[in-house]
Amino acid sequence: MDPRQASTAQLIPKVWDALIDPVIGYLSDKTRSRFGRRRPWLLGAAVPAGIFFFMVWWFPAENPDSWLAYFLVIYCLQRTSYTSYMVPYAALTMELSPKESDRNTLTSYRFFFGGVGNLICVALFGAIPNRVLGGSQTGTPEEFRQAYMSAALFVAIIVTVSILACFFLAKEKDFKMIAKDNQSLPFKQGFITMITNRSFMILTGMTALMFLSLQMVQSNMLQFFVYTMGLTKVDASNCILVTLAMLIVFVPLIRLALNRVTKKLMWFIGCVVFGGFCLAAWLAPGAVFISPTLPPLYDLGYAYFLAAFFGLVLSIMFYLPWTMIPDCIDTDELNTGVRREGLHYAVYIFFEKVASGIGLSLAGYILDQKGYNPANPASNFVLADTYRQIISLVAFCIMIFSCVLLLFYPITSQRRFEIQAELLERRKTGNGERDSML
Repeated sequence: MDPRQASTAQLIPKVWDALIDPVIGYLSDKTRSRFGRRRPWLLGAAVPAGIFFFMVWWFPAENPDSWLAYFLVIYCLQRTSYTSYMVPYAALTMELSPKESDRNTLTSYRFFFGGVGNLICVALFGAIPNRVLGGSQTGTPEEFRQAYMSAALFVAIIVTVSILACFFLAKEKDFKMIAKDNQSLPFKQGFITMITNRSFMILTGMTALMFLSLQMVQSNMLQFFVYTMGLTKVDASNCILVTLAMLIVFVPLIRLALNRVTKKLMWFIGCVVFGGFCLAAWLAPGAVFISPTLPPLYDLGYAYFLAAFFGLVLSIMFYLPWTMIPDCIDTDELNTGVRREGLHYAVYIFFEKVASGIGLSLAGYILDQKGYNPANPASNFVLADTYRQIISLVAFCIMIFSCVLLLFYPITSQRRFEIQAELLERRKTGNGERDSML
């Protein structure tokens, strides 16, 4: 597929995925069953999530003209099944404990084991095709297709089993909320009150910009290693594994650091660290003296350094917003008397996915505008220089706007303590009256 078609095949399903997030979140808030509000969604989405993930890799190889339509349909179905378990799964954090320390710990566990799962899946997508192809990096397109389908089958099984394990092992607790009936707030009215929650909307804006910035790096880092720094695809893939491994290592450390510094300060620290990464990427060997006539300067050690550096960035910036959403939900409950974790997480994930979709597809459109032609070897210089600019200069400029919004985020440590104290007092007294809508 040409870059424009490939970008379209990724962007449209991402946008569709984001649009259905609020619907899934609202419906999960309204769900009532003996399994709770969230867990039935995990049970219903487990098998479809595995099936549609596999079908993304099973495509009509004999008919290239149908590839775009096929990927649009199947990828939309895959993203729908993904959202059907991801939004309720994210909301489970609030269901399991009302304490901030417990929520932070649960979030760190979720990111730690999520990182382990990602690492395993990435490793499978490297090891299984390599074994199927007999250790060779060459083969026909059909051989590569069969090899990656084998890896996709294993990952699909892991996805389904993992979701089912969460359903059977996690137990929702029935906390006494301010409002006895969480269904009493209509969707439209509840949505309006939610988007007028200043702290939540500022956090959402900060996170959308941050995810757009990080996605510019994450989705183009492999290409940066290959085309800008001159690494082989195997070495570049190993660098991505290093990033995932460092994410796993650093998340527990960031959790401990939050016991000593505020969340706002940690966000600013994360932005500074990201700025250091962008500078290091700009100065990478093969990037500083990039030339149409000279090959990239191969430096595997520096590539591993960049990969580990980015793992530190992800451990801060991916983990931190998820510890801040519960504070915004507590504020909403204080104002409305209704607990709506599902809708809040859904709207938050909506903006996160839109930003990620833009970041994922933007590189393809930039390359197309610069006249990149895969059939023309002279275009390799355009490829190398574009990826360098995207993961350093462009990404850092976007992150700056996230820091600007951070200055207006209103929930301090003192304010968080006051909100939780007032909610605790209302629950003790059984004050279930809902305040007038803001």
